[in-house]
This record gives sequence, structure tokens and C-alpha cells, in this order.
Amino acid sequence: MRILLVSPIKETYGGLGESPPLGLGYLATALRRGGQDVTILDCVNKRVTFEMFENYISRNNFELVGITVYSAALKQVKRSLEIIKKVKPETITIVGGPHPSAAAIHTLSFLKEADFAFCGEGEIGFPLFVKYLKNRQNDMFKDVPGLVWREREKIVCNKPICHQNIDDFDFPAWDLIHPDEYGQPGSIVPKGWAYIITSRGCPYQCTFCSAHIIAGRKMRYRSIDNVIQEIKNLYSQYGIRKFSILDENFTLNRRRAEEFCQKILKEDIKFEFMLPNGVRLDTL
Repeated sequence: MRILLVSPIKETYGGLGESPPLGLGYLATALRRGGQDVTILDCVNKRVTFEMFENYISRNNFELVGITVYSAALKQVKRSLEIIKKVKPETITIVGGPHPSAAAIHTLSFLKEADFAFCGEGEIGFPLFVKYLKNRQNDMFKDVPGLVWREREKIVCNKPICHQNIDDFDFPAWDLIHPDEYGQPGSIVPKGWAYIITSRGCPYQCTFCSAHIIAGRKMRYRSIDNVIQEIKNLYSQYGIRKFSILDENFTLNRRRAEEFCQKILKEDIKFEFMLPNGVRLDTL
């Protein structure tokens, strides 16, 4: 199946809104394992307008289009879905990301042009959904974790799952993201940086934070060797020398944070890293 994954058009193209779509990269890796043909389009990075988006959809024949939905870009996603259904009405559309994870029923109610939605992590459920879709096994949708779908007039929300061993997800499809192309003037992360995630989840209950909605409250860690290997790959393949670690709580496990630093010293890899999501003061 030919699949397009979209990081959507946003209200502004200020560099502050630009970041490599890691979530889509992980989904692409999971889908490729099942033999799917995947493309990623980052509309902010490519400065795509709605007219350009319509032309892109017209020129290409994607069977399935998935769009990440942040609450701030909800209206832009709706317009993008309208374009897809106008130009290629037979294309199946699905949305995922923070907004569907927080408000699944509202998402499908508001985005009527979306055929499906996903809440929570999609690395396990999305490839399964594509498999059932390809085989026309609609009766199996109830078995897809995290899938949000319409059954007659009712919106059904399947319970999401958080896979424990996140090393199983492998690395994001960096060849579809091209980290060396990021870093527009004014961006939070300048040119030459790459984003990575070494853990998922956070056990705390800060009222201002939504991290647990997608990744859960239970901490799940990649092995340090797995993280170091991804850094080495980005280092050698894309010339990345600076890394932005997006973990919600990198220093929660102090022993692991120390192990990470010690292994970097042992490997003698010269690079910088920062923790832009912040760290809890009581973990330092």
C-alpha cells in the first residue's frame, strides 16, 4: 500500500514551529517492516501552502494519507483533509497525534473528512490496521489497539497500548526525514541538530503537561547501546554533531543518565546535547 504521512501546514512558518517529525519517522519504520511504501511530507519544513498541497495530492496516487494533529493546527488539518477528499475522494484518511489522543471522539466529530483516527502510540496498531485494511478485513478493526473509527452512527474508541520494550521500534526512518535539512533561521533547534528520544512516559501528574496522554505514566527506556547506535548513525550518515533529547524526564533515572554520559566518554564521540523539554529540579 502506498502511504503518505503528513506533518501539517500550520498557522505560521516561523522557525520556532519547525521540528523533525519523529513520530512519523517511527510510524514509517513500523509500516516498512510490513512491506508498505511510505512517504513523509513535512509541510512546515518544505513551506507548503494549501495550493501546493493540493497539487502534490493531485500528482501522486496515495491509497492512505495520515496526518499528525496538534490542537493549534486543527483547522489547518481540516482544510487539508477537505483538499484530499476533493481531489482524490477514494483516498483513505486517518489522523493521529496529541489531539486525537486527548480528545478522540471530538476529533472524528470535528474532522468529518477523516475516515479514522488513532489515539496513543501507533507503532503496534497502525501496521495492523493497514494490514486489515489491505485485506478488506473491516470486521477486525475492533482488534486494533488505539484505533478510533465509525460504526454506523457511533464513534468507537479502541483502548491504546504502550509497548514495554521500545527498542523493538528500531530507529525512525531518518532517510525520509532528512535531519540535515532542518534549522531554519529562528528555529529553537539550529541547523546541524537532530532530535532523539531515549525514553517514553512520565510518572508525574503536572497539570500543565500532556505527556502521559500519549506515552503513559510508566517509564519505558531504550537501552543505552541502542541510543548510542542511533547517535552514531546520525553522526556518520548526516554529519549531525548536536542532539536535542526530547525525553519528558531524562534525569528521572539518575543511574541511567550517568551510564549514558559514561558510555559517550568511552566511545569518544565528540558531540553536544541538550534537554529542551526540561528536567525536574528534584532529579538533579
